[in-house]
Amino acid sequence: MYVYAIVDRECHPPAEWRGLEGSQLSTLGYRSLAAVVSTTAVPPRPDTAAILCHEALVEALGVHHRALPVRFGTVFSDASAVTEALAERYESLVADMERIGGKVELGLIALLRAPRESVEVRAPDADVSSDAPSGSEGARYLQARRRAYARAEADKSAARQLAHEVDLALHDYALDRRLMAVNEGGLVLRAAYLVVPADVPAVRDSIDDLRGRRPDVAIVLSGPWPPYSFVSGPPGMHVEPIEGVRHAP
Repeated sequence: MYVYAIVDRECHPPAEWRGLEGSQLSTLGYRSLAAVVSTTAVPPRPDTAAILCHEALVEALGVHHRALPVRFGTVFSDASAVTEALAERYESLVADMERIGGKVELGLIALLRAPRESVEVRAPDADVSSDAPSGSEGARYLQARRRAYARAEADKSAARQLAHEVDLALHDYALDRRLMAVNEGGLVLRAAYLVVPADVPAVRDSIDDLRGRRPDVAIVLSGPWPPYSFVSGPPGMHVEPIEGVRHAP
């Protein structure tokens, strides 16, 4: 059985909706929840058509019902295995449904418009001590390490500052968020925000205002998407809290 999403038990997808390869959709219930499923003989290939079909169905369910998105490629051996999984995670799924059901996810990435040059650190051939003569290979190595450390600290500080500014900009709209700081080719910050669908236009306006205040940073907002990043369990996007930045309320 292929699983698309978890919904409230009274939810039933329209009969004309189809799953992967035109398969008929059905629901398998456990207490107040149900899994939207279709029958499949083999796990689907992760090609573009299949992924888009899965995403379109998950998004459509989220528009009309409270829904928890399930990752592409989630397959169980049979119907009983699906209901067993619902039973095992029931309390967590119910809590997730109350917390993120009916909400959407907005993705945000921020890039420096003028990325800092990378600092290359090469270990010297010989042992290096802190009192290496000035101009020696060891001294140059230590200097390069200090520069690299200072650069890394500056990048962390920039990520914390930008995360704080985004938090302030979205304070009235973001119900939760996931953040990670990165330092790859000028990419400073990657984040996901949980919002009510009706607030999406206001979030976009707030980000536009922030762009005006931070011309040094290119801020790209994407979505709305199903709230994959906020479902309990293994996260769909590897995210780590940024040290020094408060958790969203």
